[in-house]
Amino acid sequence: MPLSSTERFRIFKAKLKLDKNKSALQKFREKDAAYHRKSRRIVKQDPVKMEQIPLKHGIIPNSVEQTTLNSVVQTTPNSVAQTTSNSAAQTTPNSVVQTKSNSVVKTKSNPVVQAKSNSISDLTKNNVIQFYELNEISNVAPGKKDVMVIQSYDGSKVKVQKRHLVMTVREVYEQFKISYPNEKIGSTSFSLLRPKHILPICDIPQNVCLCKYHANVDLLLSSLNPILNTPRTTSLFREALVCNSEDEECMSSKCNNCGNLKNFDKLFECDDETRKKDLTYFQWKTNDSKILKMEQFGTVQNAINELKNQTYNFLIHSFITHVQYAHFEECKNNATRSSIVLQIDFSENYRTAYQNEIQNAFFNYNQVSLFNAVVWPGRNSEVLNYTLVSDDVSHD
Repeated sequence: MPLSSTERFRIFKAKLKLDKNKSALQKFREKDAAYHRKSRRIVKQDPVKMEQIPLKHGIIPNSVEQTTLNSVVQTTPNSVAQTTSNSAAQTTPNSVVQTKSNSVVKTKSNPVVQAKSNSISDLTKNNVIQFYELNEISNVAPGKKDVMVIQSYDGSKVKVQKRHLVMTVREVYEQFKISYPNEKIGSTSFSLLRPKHILPICDIPQNVCLCKYHANVDLLLSSLNPILNTPRTTSLFREALVCNSEDEECMSSKCNNCGNLKNFDKLFECDDETRKKDLTYFQWKTNDSKILKMEQFGTVQNAINELKNQTYNFLIHSFITHVQYAHFEECKNNATRSSIVLQIDFSENYRTAYQNEIQNAFFNYNQVSLFNAVVWPGRNSEVLNYTLVSDDVSHD
């Protein structure tokens, strides 16, 4: 008859007690102690479980103590009294305990420490989720099969289109702190609140919608960061250069305090030896009418000069992009039944063919373009989606 799991565990513990297995027994005890430490740490973080700990150890809340079984109470220097079995003596500050020998002892009460609540408010959670769904932060997957079934607030299951972040979660968190400076939330909690249908940037099959201004600046920052300890992301780089990223004068380098990239030289200040170090970085460039990601060879100073030349266009482009996204979101939220918001974008060209055609027709084919359109008729109305088919493939 096979042994049960309890019996197997009992035999395993008996083997560990042998002299030749003392080292294994020590490892087992250390692993078991680590498990209990982790459990206690988790319990302390939960206020509900925290309130159950005093009751579990015989401590009654509101400064009431309960004596344990066969506990010894010291009364006077020459008398020792023992309480009776299963007796519970309740005390308060300046109260007394009556022992078996009728001796009176003053006891001290241990105040119950209230656990701090680290819960995040519902308003903060909604702001985080809505921020993840902004078009400036994530893009909607175009495929018909790019859907995911999630559970809504009322418990029902709904299908939603997948979205992909256009930046890392850390960059999204930094952008959120800039937009909501008064919201108190850590980066870990912010990451855990990411909706299931919003996938990280590493899950994008092929990202063909990158901006050239942002991509080239990001490539330079990633190369200079390990050497100069400068900002790693474009958002931190932008905030370190200007006074206010929401102000047009600052972003167009016309501000009296931060204009003409006054903070750039301080940010990338280094000694002559570091400036002369060899550095390899990548840039998107046009070569023979083709856009290629080309490897560049030079020094740290060459990379700094290249970054400074691109910073002017990067700042104004970032401001225009942000204003466009903000205005678009405002138009969607303010749409009514008498005014709609319409967005049309080119999807892809498709080749037309006959089911049965001659061989020479293969070299003489036509194309059609598909344009996706989305209509927001109002806040409480259903969003409309449709596709336009056109034989105009110029895209001018």
